[in-house]
Amino acid sequence: MHAFTRKTGKVIILLLAAVAVLFAVAACNRGGGDSGETIPGVDHSQPPRLIRLASWHDYGPGLGIRAERPDPNEEDDYEVAMMQWNNANAVAERFNVRFESFTVGEYHEFHEAFLAHQLANDPIGDLIVISGSYMQAALAGSHIIDIATLQYPGSNLFGAQTVVRPGLQMGGSIYSLDTGAPSRQHFWLGVNWDMVQRLGLQDPVALFDAGNWTWDAFLSMTRAAGAAGYWGVSGWVRDFAQGIIAMNDGQIATDNFMYALDSPNTLAAIELLETLWNEELYWHEPGNVDSIWDWWGLSTAFHGNDVLFWAAEFWHAGMVGYDWSDPPYEFRIVPFPRGPQGSGRYHGLRGFQGGWAIPTGVQDPQLVFRVFEALNEWPGDDLWILTDADDADTRQMLWTEKCVEINNFVARNTRFDAGIAAGIGDIPGNVADWVFQGVRTAAEAAEYLRGESQETLDNTARVMGLR
Repeated sequence: MHAFTRKTGKVIILLLAAVAVLFAVAACNRGGGDSGETIPGVDHSQPPRLIRLASWHDYGPGLGIRAERPDPNEEDDYEVAMMQWNNANAVAERFNVRFESFTVGEYHEFHEAFLAHQLANDPIGDLIVISGSYMQAALAGSHIIDIATLQYPGSNLFGAQTVVRPGLQMGGSIYSLDTGAPSRQHFWLGVNWDMVQRLGLQDPVALFDAGNWTWDAFLSMTRAAGAAGYWGVSGWVRDFAQGIIAMNDGQIATDNFMYALDSPNTLAAIELLETLWNEELYWHEPGNVDSIWDWWGLSTAFHGNDVLFWAAEFWHAGMVGYDWSDPPYEFRIVPFPRGPQGSGRYHGLRGFQGGWAIPTGVQDPQLVFRVFEALNEWPGDDLWILTDADDADTRQMLWTEKCVEINNFVARNTRFDAGIAAGIGDIPGNVADWVFQGVRTAAEAAEYLRGESQETLDNTARVMGLR
């Protein structure tokens, strides 16, 4: 079932560990100046520069930063730990730096300390991990650096190396960096694979791989399910709405916090939901229009094995094939289909996203950014290592390596939406609900919500110093 087993994973990791050692030696030679490499801000005739990593949890060991060499008797993945250790030592030599990784209190205590240090013009660390919950306060006080200004020739932030990726992006600015295993807090479509085969439908995953997973293909399949007496889709309306809005390059609000629910791309997504509802393809309790407000019912309707697609996130997958489903059935996952105005670039919407950040006031921030990129290069292109080949949760719940691949792809291809950041991410679902009930058209509902929504957006922007 799985493409990687524990045995093959260990063999590959061992080979990579050997390569990492060779890389470390080469990098140390390069850092010593033998290759003639010149790095701005690096002077090997001076004592090593201290780079401090601070958060509420010690993230240093995951980057190879630790006080002692990894012990094979204490490490769960000794080979990986050695790859990280060797790489960190090579980076320290190359950039003439030394590292200190430390924690400051618990979750809230750290963030309060970070803000207090910024107000005193004394950064708590050169690199920090900040939660999305505190990102608004950090941006409002101009407490973190726009990493887009730190890019340099050869930076891999938007290149083939995808370990370090932009986190929170607003306009052309980047305020956090994402690394490691992808988040599980995003949505895709679950697929009743048994039903696909039973009805002789096209494989939506194959359509996605071929670039043909579109609204038209999706509608054709949901209609085929409906004609056979099944439901085409289910899921909390807000979650479904946000997914198809993203896939039509729509927005709830623009990056400068302007209301955008009435934009053509966004309205087209709401109208797709209206089509699904009017054709009796969207799951609800027959005769009970109020069931569209039933979060649990909508989110778990696929248990009955009579729904083709459902808007789901990671935790939903554990409900299929176990005690939750009656009867159990095989499933797949696929991104939301691409709309007629969609570029295919964005597969979900999100609000303020935390991650690694560089506080304002840090000395030589570009050097800090370059060091951080280098610290994360230890796995090379073998990103599956980052998702943990032995993560029983992930692979038992997602079943196949293709499902894991799609889950990771969607996680890495979402976009910032100021509407979600400002707390109005529910309104696409509210609009759709009104449309379902025949109270208003999509355009009328969007216009009805404009005034109050824009006021909320303005208030958020004002707090952040954008108004």
